[in-house]
Amino acid sequence: MTLEEIRNDVLARIGPDTELSNAHIDTFINEVYHHVIAKIADDFQDYFGDTETITTVVGTQEYTPTKEFLTVRFVDYNPGHLTSASYPYVRAKYMPINELGSMQNNDETRFSDTNPYYYFWGKKIGLLPIPTYAGSLIIHGIVKPADLSSNSDEPNFISTHHNLLTTWAIKCAVESVDENYLDGQRKLAEFEQGCDEMLRLIGARQSDTTKKITVTPLY
Repeated sequence: MTLEEIRNDVLARIGPDTELSNAHIDTFINEVYHHVIAKIADDFQDYFGDTETITTVVGTQEYTPTKEFLTVRFVDYNPGHLTSASYPYVRAKYMPINELGSMQNNDETRFSDTNPYYYFWGKKIGLLPIPTYAGSLIIHGIVKPADLSSNSDEPNFISTHHNLLTTWAIKCAVESVDENYLDGQRKLAEFEQGCDEMLRLIGARQSDTTKKITVTPLY
């Protein structure tokens, strides 16, 4: 289901005369969306595995990923001049930020295009050595799905349980407009039951293993 379809489903169930705007409904939907994401991530750590490729620029050490990585599994770096045509990347090593200063000052020869390091500073990822050629890096990790904002956006979990978002949004809508606590609690119970069924299904369905990432060391 798309965001528009979920929203229309909610509006159809609570009635066309609601005082709630589309923006209110979308807020309810995104609230539960991230709640469901957290439930899935608790049980299936790599379910939201993803990658991002960043083009490196000569002389630029730090870059800001567009995706929000909750966990980084590994980083591959192509310094732009390696000879391997099949896979011109090397696995970068992680450096804790508290070691950055001492390593830069005392052991700069440790860094090379065939022995690169990466670090995180706030939301930025940094590279050592600083790129001297145009290249690229690939971040592999667990990404927090973005809010549903466009009408065509779809939740990033199995479609058979997209209706969970409808159930929760109806709960929030009836409680906020009619203060109908009983109906809201019924929807809450329906939502929790649906989440349990979804988690069991994810665990059983082999087709969803394609959403997971497997770390295979290159060395």
